Amino acid sequence: MEMREMNEVEKRAAQWVVSRDTGLSSMCLWATMMGVKPGDNSHPRDGADLGRCVRLLSAVPEWKTRLTEMGSVSEYWAALIPHWDRLADILAKELAGTGGKGSTYKAMREIFDPIETKDRSVIRLGNGVSMSFGS
Repeated sequence: MEMREMNEVEKRAAQWVVSRDTGLSSMCLWATMMGVKPGDNSHPRDGADLGRCVRLLSAVPEWKTRLTEMGSVSEYWAALIPHWDRLADILAKELAGTGGKGSTYKAMREIFDPIETKDRSVIRLGNGVSMSFGS
């Protein structure tokens, strides 16, 4: 079988996927953008997860315009996408020390809490702690 040459976008995506800056949600984003069925439908759950996804899109900026495709992955991704730029800005400020500590997580919780309330795979333990079974 003959291998075809990768284009520049594919090369950057391949370089990212073998880096150490990956997580379940960023791998889900990568797989979807590459046209591969993701191993699971993981979405960013906190600032660290979001940061890995943001850095993936920095490495492959061509995918930013396709971000709406993630809406078909899950209800959580669909809810997150319209707030992406705002959340990335909150995260950048938090990391720079000019935003409040935990502000990214708080903003993400405001988006996800209404979905989790209806999600039968989520068990709320109280004090903002929940467990999710499956993705």
